[in-house]
Amino acid sequence: MTGALALVAGVVLLAAGSLRLSAQMAPRSTASFLLGAYVIAWVQLVAVLWVLSLFGWVTRWALLAGLAVACVAILIDRRGWSDVAARLRDGASALRRALEDPLCAVLGVAVLLAFGYAVVLGLSTPQNDFDTIVDHLWRAAVWRENEAVGYPRCDCAPYINAYPPHGEMGVLATTVLGGTDRFAALAQGGAFVALATGVVGVARGLGLSRREALLGALLVATLPVIALQASTAQNDLVVASFLVAAAALLLDTGRGAPWLAGGATALALGTKVTAVFGIPILLLVAFLAAPSRRGQRLSGVLAGAAAGAYWYVVNWVEGGSWDAGFPYEDVESGIGAAVARGLRSAIQLVELPGAAGRDRWLYLVAAAVLLVGLAVAYRRRSTTAAIGLAAGAALLAALPVLTPDVRRYLDEAYLELWRAVGRDDLAVSVGRDITRSASNVTWYGPLGALLAPRGC
Repeated sequence: MTGALALVAGVVLLAAGSLRLSAQMAPRSTASFLLGAYVIAWVQLVAVLWVLSLFGWVTRWALLAGLAVACVAILIDRRGWSDVAARLRDGASALRRALEDPLCAVLGVAVLLAFGYAVVLGLSTPQNDFDTIVDHLWRAAVWRENEAVGYPRCDCAPYINAYPPHGEMGVLATTVLGGTDRFAALAQGGAFVALATGVVGVARGLGLSRREALLGALLVATLPVIALQASTAQNDLVVASFLVAAAALLLDTGRGAPWLAGGATALALGTKVTAVFGIPILLLVAFLAAPSRRGQRLSGVLAGAAAGAYWYVVNWVEGGSWDAGFPYEDVESGIGAAVARGLRSAIQLVELPGAAGRDRWLYLVAAAVLLVGLAVAYRRRSTTAAIGLAAGAALLAALPVLTPDVRRYLDEAYLELWRAVGRDDLAVSVGRDITRSASNVTWYGPLGALLAPRGC
């Protein structure tokens, strides 16, 4: 009980200061305001953990004291609380109006139930997926034992030192405050909510209506790779939430939005090395958004990228290279290998997670519900729209029958392609069970196959 109360107290301390500081930085949209608070909360947590680590003081009460000091420093000027309350009221009102749409209401209930299940699963079941046990939770446990974040000399898993640390710092905070790893999934659970909020922020920044923005966020939240990770202590949702938050904040015209975007960029780069691929996209967004304050947006992203890259400097000092020699296995290189990886990834998008055996008929049930729900929601639309909706539902219903053959043909075509051009080294099996459902193998499911052409 003490651990749970300490964890709640830590969250309250982070939220109180972050909401007020985000309101002061004045992002215009409610989504950007909430994302700004999310970014500020993580910046506070990372900064406090690093300061405490300098002295080996990462303990429950020291961490609470550090968070309290940061919170008091932000709240010492008590002005601005009316802005926070007004922002939260406006957000609740906008959400309520968007949920008046039947389609958003149905999807909202589905996402709420799925997320609730993920939270209960994460709290009640020990973390048991491979990546969490041998990477993320392991690293946080070593830090907790040493009472400091850093580069511990540990022969148990030396490669984990090379990873950027921010995601595991969130896991560390839950284990230190909670006194157990029971709460380790809460960092990803929070990232799940922030990711959906970020989709709303991006959509609103592009000029979409509240209903359209909420619909997009709810659809993203139902994608298997996202929904299944919400109950784990991995870091993919964490890095995705930072990158999407940065994009949403770059599209916001508020006074402090560019610097909040820079903070999100720094957090992303310090969470996972794959965030590097998002930097050019963020720079493009910063350049193409409204011409006013373009220089600030570009500077925010570049400054955030520079600040977030500090762990690669640590790797260089500790391991002699930016990646400290990880990975240890050989990695394919060259244009051919890059094309092959791209093709394998495209083929892996064809999947039916959880559709093994008689469970595949759930897709038919989902298609029927979708068809009825959309027919009701769009009863006043044109016949063309109704035909398109019916076709989409029929395709969803047919996927359990069609996909296995389609996938087999794609696998065979991939192998024959590389054999035909004389690259037998690249003619390797794409291989994985397309009906398997797990946080580290599932991608976007049949909904992703339907949404990808639409997005293009």
